[in-house]
Amino acid sequence: MAISFTKEEKSLKPHLITTKIFWVLLGILISLLFIWGILSLYNKILDNQIKNTKLAIQEIDSKKDLNLEKEMKETLTNYEKISSLLSFHTNPRKILDFLEQNSSPQIKISNINYNSQEKNVSFSISSSSIEFIKAQRDSLLSKKDFVSSVEVSGLSYSGGNISASVKIILNPNAINF
Repeated sequence: MAISFTKEEKSLKPHLITTKIFWVLLGILISLLFIWGILSLYNKILDNQIKNTKLAIQEIDSKKDLNLEKEMKETLTNYEKISSLLSFHTNPRKILDFLEQNSSPQIKISNINYNSQEKNVSFSISSSSIEFIKAQRDSLLSKKDFVSSVEVSGLSYSGGNISASVKIILNPNAINF
């Protein structure tokens, strides 16, 4: 048997690698346990919120008035029946109010005709000056929310008065209810 006086070096690398792997895996395991604990706590909090919400809904349901709900359903049914009629129903009074508010005292308006299908109003105006008629036209045109266009035609002069025919094209929703 041979005796060797040289020192054999043991390799520490495999032991060192397994130790590092052990600590990394232990760290991952502890992190996963921590995350699992947080998620289970969060799940319990969400379950509590769901229970509280369901209780609140039950409380609200117990307070609702069934007679009022039935009445509202009937009213809604009636409204659905007449809503198509209301969309075509107009308020001609708005036209007269509009003309009254936007007319000069020097202008005389007569022969007002309203065409509900074409959404226009035609009438005759007379004044002592053409300037008043121009001002009337400009005043009507400035009301863009009510008037789409204004047509002035048939100017005539008779006995110191200037007369004209005016046609106002209304915006579609200007006189609806």
